[in-house]
Order: sequence, then structure tokens, then C-alpha cells
Amino acid sequence: MAKKFKPKKEKRFMECDICERFDFQFIINLKEACFSSRGSQKERNARRVCFYCGLYLFKEKIYNFSYVWRETFFEQLKRVGFNTSRKGTPSANEFRREKYMVIHK
Repeated sequence: MAKKFKPKKEKRFMECDICERFDFQFIINLKEACFSSRGSQKERNARRVCFYCGLYLFKEKIYNFSYVWRETFFEQLKRVGFNTSRKGTPSANEFRREKYMVIHK
């Protein structure tokens, strides 16, 4: 019986390793040393992620992003409305900034 030849599925350059979608305009490259022990094996083995999967890794504290990306993700979380209590007060926003900016102690 002859084997059927199946070509390998080549990984697209702009494909997210977590959600495996490739219709995004940019991909964030991740370093292996910045992952924490949290998350699934697939999440910890990801090297290229889209913005939304990066936001997920940030919220779940799976990856320690650089300061620039942390600021970007924090601004995105503020736009979505994650601060429900004492909305708009400077002290509440500053408290959440400290909470979300210090990911790994």
C-alpha cells in the first residue's frame, strides 16, 4: 500500500503561535527567558504573538514585557474599563498602575 504524501504545513511569518491567526498587521516577538511558570505549555512555548494574545499574557502575568509594552497594555486596559471602583480618581488609577506594572517580583 502506498503512503499518501502530505506536504508540511509551513508556518507563516506573521502567524500568532497561540491563536494561530495570520491576518494581523504586526506580531510581537517574545524571548524565552521572560516567561513565568504560569500558563499552559502552548502559551509558554509561543515566540510570536498578536497584540490580543500579548494582552492576554500580560493580564494573566505569564510573560514579563518591557516597560514600553506594559505602558501600551495598561492604556488599553484603561480604555476597556477594567477599573470599575472609584472610576476616574487619580489615586485609583495610580494604584492600578502599580499593580499592573509590577508583574514579577
